[in-house]
Amino acid sequence: MVTGYTGRLRKLDDLAFAAAARAYSDEHPRPAFATAAAVRSAFATGRVVTVAGDSVSIADRDEVALDVVDPAAATIAASLTLRDVAAWRAELSRAGITPTAVGEPNTAIGQVRFSVAAPVSITTAQLEKARLFGARVEPVTRHHQTTWATLRRSPPAGLDVGGATLPDDQIDLIGLHVLRGIPHDAYAIVTGESPDDYWYVLPITIALAATMLVFAWALVRAIRRDLWPARAG
Repeated sequence: MVTGYTGRLRKLDDLAFAAAARAYSDEHPRPAFATAAAVRSAFATGRVVTVAGDSVSIADRDEVALDVVDPAAATIAASLTLRDVAAWRAELSRAGITPTAVGEPNTAIGQVRFSVAAPVSITTAQLEKARLFGARVEPVTRHHQTTWATLRRSPPAGLDVGGATLPDDQIDLIGLHVLRGIPHDAYAIVTGESPDDYWYVLPITIALAATMLVFAWALVRAIRRDLWPARAG
C-alpha cells in the first residue's frame, strides 16, 4: 500500500506534454523483460511476450542485456577489524583457498574483497571448516550485452551472448531494449493534485445551475406575458 502520495489520474492526450511524451517514446528504446523460453519462441516471429504480458516487436539492431550468476566464481568479503590483508591472505591459504584477485581495502567499512575461482558452496564450506567467521561469501554476477541479431542465432544448447553461450536454465530474465509507442488510451498520473484543490467546482456548479433556473423562470414568465395574451386576442 502506498501512503503519503497525492496525485490525479488523467488521460495523456488531455495533457499539454502528450505530443512530446509520444515523440520521446517513439525515438528512445525502453527496457522490457522476458524469460529465456519466451525469447526462444520469438526467434521465428520477431515478437516477444514480456513478463508483463505485453507482446513487443524486436528488430536485429535492438540491444539485449542480461546478468547471470557465475557458478564457478565467488567473492569473499573479509573484515579488516579482525585481520589485515596480509593476515587474511595467510588464513585463506591455510584454508585451501587461493584468491585470483584482491580488491583495494575499503577503510570506510573496514572490508577487503578477494576473488575466488570456485563455487560459492565450496568456498563457504572451506571458510566454515577453517572457522574463518569474519568473512562472508557472495556470488559473482556477470553482465552480458549483445544484439537481437546475435541472440536469435543461438544454438539449442544455450543463448549466444556474443562470445559466450549460456544455458537457458542459468538465465532468470533477459532485458530487451526496444522501441515501444505509448498506447492511444494511456493515462498519466499528475502528482501534486488532489480533490481538495478543486473545492470551488461544486459551489460554482450549484451557482450556475441556480442561475440557469432563474433565467428559465424569467423566460417562461416573458412568454406567458407577451405571447399568450396576443394569441388569445
